[in-house]
Amino acid sequence: QAAPRAITVSVVMPVPAALSAAAAFKKDKAMPDETGPRRDQGPDGTDGIDEIGNPRRRGGEGGPDDATDPDQGGERGGNDGLFGSLKGLARAPTSVSRFFDGSLSRTGTQPSVPNFAAPSLRPTLAPAGLTAPTAALTSGLSAPTAPANRMLGASFDSGSLLSKAGRFLNTWTGGLALTAVGLGVAAMTGHITPAFLTLTPLYIAFIVPSLILHEMGHAKAAEKLGDPTARLQGRLDWSVKGMITHLSPLMTVAIPLLTLAFTGLLFGGAVPVNVNERNLAHPTKDMAKIALAGPAVNVALAALGGVAAAAFVATGAGAVAVTLATSFVFFNVMLAVFNLLPFAPLDGHHVVRHLLTDVFKAPKMAAWLDRMAPFQLSALVALLIYGGAYVGAMISGLTAVFMLPAALLSGVLAAMPLAAPAGPANAAAPAAMPESKLVLIQLSGAQRPLGSDIHLGLIDVRKPGGMGLFNSQQDTLGAELEAAGLSMASLNAYNASPVASYRRINTATVRVPVSSADAFKAEMESRGHKVYENQRKSIVTPIEDRPGYVRPEGLFAGLSMKDTLKLSTADKVHDIARARWGAPGKGLRNFLARALLRLAGDAPAQPKVAVIDTGVDIEHPLVKPGLAGHKDVQPGGDGIDDNGHGTWVTSMVLNFAPWLKSIVHYKAFKNGGATTDDVLKALTMAANDGNIIMSNSWGDDGGDPDGPDSQLVAKLAAEGRIMVFAAGNNGYSGADTVGSPAIASYKDAATGAIRVIAVAATDANKKVTSFSSKGLGSEVTKKGGKWENYPHKPDLAEQGDNTEGAWPGGRTRSISGTSMSTPKMAGTIALLAQMFGVTEVGEKLDKIVLAVFATLSNERNQTEAAIGQGFSVVKAAYDALVAQGLSPAAPGWVARLALRISGDAR
Repeated sequence: QAAPRAITVSVVMPVPAALSAAAAFKKDKAMPDETGPRRDQGPDGTDGIDEIGNPRRRGGEGGPDDATDPDQGGERGGNDGLFGSLKGLARAPTSVSRFFDGSLSRTGTQPSVPNFAAPSLRPTLAPAGLTAPTAALTSGLSAPTAPANRMLGASFDSGSLLSKAGRFLNTWTGGLALTAVGLGVAAMTGHITPAFLTLTPLYIAFIVPSLILHEMGHAKAAEKLGDPTARLQGRLDWSVKGMITHLSPLMTVAIPLLTLAFTGLLFGGAVPVNVNERNLAHPTKDMAKIALAGPAVNVALAALGGVAAAAFVATGAGAVAVTLATSFVFFNVMLAVFNLLPFAPLDGHHVVRHLLTDVFKAPKMAAWLDRMAPFQLSALVALLIYGGAYVGAMISGLTAVFMLPAALLSGVLAAMPLAAPAGPANAAAPAAMPESKLVLIQLSGAQRPLGSDIHLGLIDVRKPGGMGLFNSQQDTLGAELEAAGLSMASLNAYNASPVASYRRINTATVRVPVSSADAFKAEMESRGHKVYENQRKSIVTPIEDRPGYVRPEGLFAGLSMKDTLKLSTADKVHDIARARWGAPGKGLRNFLARALLRLAGDAPAQPKVAVIDTGVDIEHPLVKPGLAGHKDVQPGGDGIDDNGHGTWVTSMVLNFAPWLKSIVHYKAFKNGGATTDDVLKALTMAANDGNIIMSNSWGDDGGDPDGPDSQLVAKLAAEGRIMVFAAGNNGYSGADTVGSPAIASYKDAATGAIRVIAVAATDANKKVTSFSSKGLGSEVTKKGGKWENYPHKPDLAEQGDNTEGAWPGGRTRSISGTSMSTPKMAGTIALLAQMFGVTEVGEKLDKIVLAVFATLSNERNQTEAAIGQGFSVVKAAYDALVAQGLSPAAPGWVARLALRISGDAR
């Protein structure tokens, strides 16, 4: 006779990059085709129900959770051999569901703020679709929970100490005690991950209710099809007590919270729903219907979430509400998709069994599939490891379908002009806005220095709540300027309005009509303030893109990305890193390896690195694995590369530091150009986001150390950040051609570290190129006077001639310029920071810079004006740091296990 089945759903939600979920369908005894429908009682009868509401056994030995049952792990088919050993720990009806683990990209969501406090990871709605609230999704490895009665080949009966411990932990007393102790240890040892604080509320608010409703869907379907077991066990009770019956103290509370706290992974499950097949008229067909009911509930919930998101967009509820609705949709789509995969023990497996048995009339094939359940589980694991990207794409695509109404509505609203306030019908038409310009006012002798970084240009007033936020920040900015001594009355006299404030250089950006700009400038200077024009800045244009350039004959193939590592000996440091952390690849195996490394405290350090440029191709395979985010200084901008330059330089930082997962790109240059205010905005955003290394392949040929951008760069260096700049491509003009802000200088008085690094470019033979800007100074500093003893520039050199890097569209391109040598130096410092665990500004970061400078080579005896102090030798810098006692620790046993998982054990 058939014993009850248990339908269970489980979820896995690791962090940081995409959210994933999985579901399992548990079958404890005989196949449905091994018994006919019950004939003694109707589906609502009680003669076959015992005193606690369970279906009564009509023969045979033991119960479905009795270790003395001859079918315990027996040979009757199904999943007994694989899952039977769970019964000591997981007893029906409170058995613990199995769980499957997986992986996710990117990051918590939060709305952008006008004082550039942190990079925004919120979703962007667009008519064409939706960007999910996480960066990416990778399906995860599925594996059953550790058996209680049988572990590592040893057998334990249900009365063993291990079984008793398992049962205790799955009580509310035991589960909550384990949770409290575990979180206490995590807090005391400092191992609580940032993901714990971000995802725990989402788990409680979205995943847990979705799990409960999923289980109730199974239970309701079973009741409709004639089996009252779940109803009699309280699984359709809408009271709080009834809801709690779906929750496992161990798998819904303790395990998810503790794994999230310690590893950033979130996985667990719910209490399974018991189904007695003897109550079903058509066992295989009805079991398929019951299995489909759970995913159907999640699909319905996803649809409701999409409607809610559209309503939020229509009513202007704000980005946070839309993001939460999108997350709800995403979670439920994942639950549905994973459950419907056609592998045992997932819900989709029972649909396949029904098709084989009842449609194709092949019950033997269905029985064979049941016997192959362990191998199906292996196939499922293989699919999720090697085909996770396809499953993730399916989830993202279905999420976009449910969010399409909200996306379309958002696009319509964004395209609509702002409504003008109503007025009398005969009111005069408003006067045309006069032509205006931006100027920068540095407040000298201010009553009180500016205390905030505010930029009204970061606020998209077209978005819900945008105009209110703009007005609020405008008031705050006006108050800041009043306190600093620049009154609104003095601005209003010239029809000038403030746009931004930069606290580090005590400077405000002001918009003023062109007709009164000269008078306004004279007024500000008469008050002792400095006035700067909002000058044009540009990327350091690759030599190949200059009009009329023709590469000399014989120089066609560029230096490959692999060969440039060899030239600076970075490849030798990569060998050391690979032996410690494994290959910096993607996929589930590498994700699991990195999770183990994090758990052991031996994962690569992740210093925050910024690239300021023309945007980035976020899907390029040479960029995507290490990209933590991308931002745009323009309101509503998408941060996507419109030039190619930004993608190239970002890929080169990651070429030198391929284990980096914390690089953020800031798009300041549109079509290759930007203004001083744009670059001040980008630099400020990057600094306030906590970046400690910044790669900058842009500037101008003016070479003014007193310009606002040069001043801000020096201020950021004074805070401990390493600012790496392209020296410029004006070397054809001779000496003193270093540009700005590369000409800016900061050398720490305590450590002696140079924190503003101007990088020259060499060819593959380490000879400085003709185009590389030469020192020992700039057009400004060569004039002497207060610049008489100004520090010499450039500082050092890297290869930058005809060198390969990523290009939009998945391609690569070989180009030349100091733009190309700069990210190699930024990547070198990032790599060494990872090797020695440096993630903050301070003495250790300065030691890395000092080691780089101390080991530079000048094999060709080139002048300081050309090569600075020499060419980078990364391995020598690494060895110098090791000699100082900063050697990375040898990997422990957990790290070695991680390397085996990733396939990089040596």
